[in-house]
Amino acid sequence: MGLRKIMVRNRHFLEFLSNKSGQFAIMFALCAFPILAGVGMAIDISDMSQSKVRLRDSTDAATFFAAKEYQKNKILPTKTQVQDFLKANYAAKGNEGAPEVLSVVLDGNTVRVKTKAINRTMLMGVFGTSYTNLGAEAGVAADQDETIEIALVLDTTFSMTDDSGASIATIDPKGVYLPPETTIIDKITALKVAALKFNALIFADPASAAKRRIAVVPFSRYVNVGIGRRNEPWMSVPKDSPTSSQQCSAPYYHIVSYSSDCHPATYTYDGVVVKYNECAPVYSNTKTQDCWHVGQWNGCVGSRNEPNNLKQPYSGTKFPGIM
Repeated sequence: MGLRKIMVRNRHFLEFLSNKSGQFAIMFALCAFPILAGVGMAIDISDMSQSKVRLRDSTDAATFFAAKEYQKNKILPTKTQVQDFLKANYAAKGNEGAPEVLSVVLDGNTVRVKTKAINRTMLMGVFGTSYTNLGAEAGVAADQDETIEIALVLDTTFSMTDDSGASIATIDPKGVYLPPETTIIDKITALKVAALKFNALIFADPASAAKRRIAVVPFSRYVNVGIGRRNEPWMSVPKDSPTSSQQCSAPYYHIVSYSSDCHPATYTYDGVVVKYNECAPVYSNTKTQDCWHVGQWNGCVGSRNEPNNLKQPYSGTKFPGIM
């Protein structure tokens, strides 16, 4: 009898050891902490990276401001003045502390600015890291005779036709580049205004204008420089094909008009919602074809092959004309 009890107890014990019920809950409980720690670290690192980029950009802007003030007044602006400019460009979020200017010094003819900011973590504070310290430093030559070369990369895609939401007071308080009655402008107009004002600022000093260079780079792979530049030494354009060489589309019935059967419709192009009246088309009774000359150059220029597409100097590698 005693032996039977022992065997029964051993059997229940072995069943308990081999039972797999509830193992997911146990494994999840063991793994939850490192999983949450990893997710929190990823979120906070991404947020810290964005904050660091904004601190660098705003430090650059504050350094340019300090250098301009030094050029104009022959004395460095105060830390408070530079810090106000820094804070306006940094635009701290709710979990961030305001950035601080550590120093504004003149090193030879270079104005140098050091800054710092505190990025408060959202989830890593649970694990003992409640904030991270960020730092940035920038230097700008304050000598008027220094050569300045700037490339403006401007977005000219269709999305720039959307309203910017900016008022004339924000874009241009003096109404120099826009009509005074303008209230809301599209993004491409705001871009043109900003580029014009920046250009006027760079070339404001006639004595140093000869050492200022600005390139305008449209946000596009190809640029039309005009057929008049075909024989420039930096261009490589093939000869045009004979005008008798033509290429035509397949025959089709073209649209001659639209009926009065219309209704409002929308479509999205490049992120912009376009409203229009969709009307039923009226087609011609006979087919037609579209024909064009093949191999004629109309001024389009393409990018040079790597690595020359990333190089500033001409270096003897010509730009290809796109036929």
